[in-house]
Amino acid sequence: MSRIAQAYIHFSISPDNLASWGEEAEQLSYEIASSIFPENVEIIIELELGSLRSRITVIGVLGILFTAYQGIASYSDFKNSISEMVEDAQEFSSLFNEQFIENVAAPQSSVLNRQRRTETPGRVNRALLRLEAVERDISTLSNNEVREELEKIAKLLRTALDDMDDEERNRAVKIIADRHLPHLPGRNPLISALRPKEHREFEKLYYPVLISAAPNNDYVSIIRTGRPLKSQKQKPKPRITD
Repeated sequence: MSRIAQAYIHFSISPDNLASWGEEAEQLSYEIASSIFPENVEIIIELELGSLRSRITVIGVLGILFTAYQGIASYSDFKNSISEMVEDAQEFSSLFNEQFIENVAAPQSSVLNRQRRTETPGRVNRALLRLEAVERDISTLSNNEVREELEKIAKLLRTALDDMDDEERNRAVKIIADRHLPHLPGRNPLISALRPKEHREFEKLYYPVLISAAPNNDYVSIIRTGRPLKSQKQKPKPRITD
């Protein structure tokens, strides 16, 4: 399961009724995600009191790239599908942030920061664009410049790839390696980042904790599109007996 989007808002105020804001975030994120993402996704709602921080993280199988997003038959398909996922992540975050602020009647002056985070698809997309730029400009760059840029790309890709499960990671690695490694110096930092996972025991893999048990997460819930919210579940009709 990969993080495929996050809507983030930092308010200077805290609500009188945190639960009502949490329920609003659940309902709104459910509706928006259901209308945007082609597959069911999991959504983690975290509200942190103080100067309130709202994090709405969409979790999905990045492997839907190979099914719901056009299907992957080539590198160009992969790149186009990643771009489409990034656009969906941006749309989700933009719509959520704008509508949530309006729905909870928070003054615009109370919004200290808002972000639309494209998470793993965004990292992959940035890495691909930078790889293509290195290949395009390689004749004008020094060996040190090429290596430095590839080190930065490798770090970006390593973080993205380690957020994927084994199957989607291996498929993404093969597509990227087949397309780019033949056009780069034989010994470069990208090779390590693209090693098959089973051959990278010597590297410390980073798996982000999606939900912290720390007490500053004052409201946490997990919902999933394709399943009704608690508020959507119909109460059972009373049984009528003679």
